[in-house]
Amino acid sequence: MVKDGPRYIAESFLFKSAELSDVLYQGLTATRREYRGRGIAFGVKLYTIAFARQCGAREIRTWNDTLNGPMLHVNTKLGFARQPAWITFEKRLPVISGD
Repeated sequence: MVKDGPRYIAESFLFKSAELSDVLYQGLTATRREYRGRGIAFGVKLYTIAFARQCGAREIRTWNDTLNGPMLHVNTKLGFARQPAWITFEKRLPVISGD
């Protein structure tokens, strides 16, 4: 987490893969809107990469919204390799009351 005085302004986190002991997943990376464009997200992700190295991870995997150009740029600049896109389908079912 990154703070500006007492205020949290950015974060990024890693979590372990359930299947692969030497793979970490990059969770959410976020920067408050008014702090964006200053390289903070890039710096936070660099920190997580250093942490992953210290833990002996061989790989970090992450996801990216294809419409989030700034984060795509950060991930590309850091050397994350693009993979085929995932398409998610959703069907909302009406609630059926038993009463």
